[in-house]
Amino acid sequence: FFKMMLTKIAVAKASAVTTVSKSLKNAMLSHGLKNEYTIIPNVVDINKFYPAEQKKSNGKYFLLAVADMDDRAKNISGTLRAMKSLSEVRSDFEYHIVGGGEDMKELQAIAVQNNLLNSIVFFHGAKKSEDVAEMMRKADLFILFSNYDNMPCVMTEALASGVPVIGSAIHGMKEHIREGLGVLVPPGNETVLFTAIQTAILNLKSFDKNHLRQYAKDNFSYEMAGEKFNGIYRKII
Repeated sequence: FFKMMLTKIAVAKASAVTTVSKSLKNAMLSHGLKNEYTIIPNVVDINKFYPAEQKKSNGKYFLLAVADMDDRAKNISGTLRAMKSLSEVRSDFEYHIVGGGEDMKELQAIAVQNNLLNSIVFFHGAKKSEDVAEMMRKADLFILFSNYDNMPCVMTEALASGVPVIGSAIHGMKEHIREGLGVLVPPGNETVLFTAIQTAILNLKSFDKNHLRQYAKDNFSYEMAGEKFNGIYRKII
């Protein structure tokens, strides 16, 4: 009770409040945290994350996920089951997972049970941002099938890399992913995820990497965030 009251007082007396998504702003308002809010999304280093001029191909579509192995939040297990369904109708793809975490062994076991590990599904563990950027440039599709999330930085990195996003229709993702940038699916609906991946693979040419990158520049660049924060500081002083 006292923590809530102190939080309400702190937010009410703040000269400015920023959130990374409209959803977070609305959630704070619903808890009585009232003030004037400015939405400034998470940013991406567009000089590090950029599209490949020409992708090298081994003849298979490169599907990528970058996430902590927290299955309750990221639902990697659900994505693996969708990959199993996809493998039953086509064999021209690979699903690469970058990230570490406590659920890694359990998720690898699911891949083994479905005869996917190291043939269709590949776990790479945690990597440095430079290595993640390189893998983004290899990707044809980025997949983030979260049960809950806010404003995932990996989404901004994928868009800056010119990679369309298949993501759950939640919070920050549903505020940005739209036609031409990717596909939204209901969280937890593995059947719709399977269909979305299949459809996106068949229509990859409909996604313009330059359009995706420009959206990232306009909405997630350091310059964009700097201008917004500069405006807030000048208004305050």
